[in-house]
Amino acid sequence: MLLMGFDDEFKRALELVKKTKFIPKTDDYAPFFETVIRYLGGLMSAYALSGEPVLLDKADELARVLSPAFNTATGFPYYAVNPTS
Repeated sequence: MLLMGFDDEFKRALELVKKTKFIPKTDDYAPFFETVIRYLGGLMSAYALSGEPVLLDKADELARVLSPAFNTATGFPYYAVNPTS
């Protein structure tokens, strides 16, 4: 949005990001790789472009939710992670 000059839309989107919770309502699993490249990468890229602290805070929150995926014997992450457990 910022690259295209949609500053007002970006500001409105920030309000939605602030309210985002990274815990699903069900016992679903999130694909680890896809979540990292799309959600975490998107949050970090948006922060790099805008400097908005809420984006970095949400990226950190998501990374903490995903970090148990690395609790494996090899250190390689699981294919999917259940953020609630």
